[in-house]
Amino acid sequence: MRLRRFVPLLAIVLALSGAMVARADEGAGSERDPLEGFNRKMFWFNDKVDVYVLAPVASGWEKVSPRCVRTSISHFFGNLRFPIVAVNDLLQGKVKASASDVGRFGVNTTVGVLGFFDPASHWGLIEHHEDFGQTLGVWGVPTGPYLVLPLLAPSDPRDRRASRSTTRSP
Repeated sequence: MRLRRFVPLLAIVLALSGAMVARADEGAGSERDPLEGFNRKMFWFNDKVDVYVLAPVASGWEKVSPRCVRTSISHFFGNLRFPIVAVNDLLQGKVKASASDVGRFGVNTTVGVLGFFDPASHWGLIEHHEDFGQTLGVWGVPTGPYLVLPLLAPSDPRDRRASRSTTRSP
């Protein structure tokens, strides 16, 4: 039943990605950024939110919480990403990695107390970091123009974030 809901959503995402890629290809060879005005405004907004809200909150959180608490919370939210990672492993044809992720989730949810601890890593179950943007890349969908969204990392229409090594400011 859930697969029936996923297929139309996947079709919409692929259609929108294709439309964005087609628009990006129209200006191929041009140095002009089709989203430059929007990107500059979002970069300015994100910078102000980071400086005046996120950085002080993160600094305060680091000062009042022990490292083991921060690590456990990070493990918990990482464990919640299991369905996204496992499905994208399968969509990329990585059956063994998906099986490893299922094992990690089972071990960390039970032995790791709802994922607050990570015994699966000590047992040799490697953590994977797959997302739908990577899946679209494996399927051959081009990236498209540079995009900055509010409160998110720089990205492109195919993915919600750009490679950390290619992050640039407008």
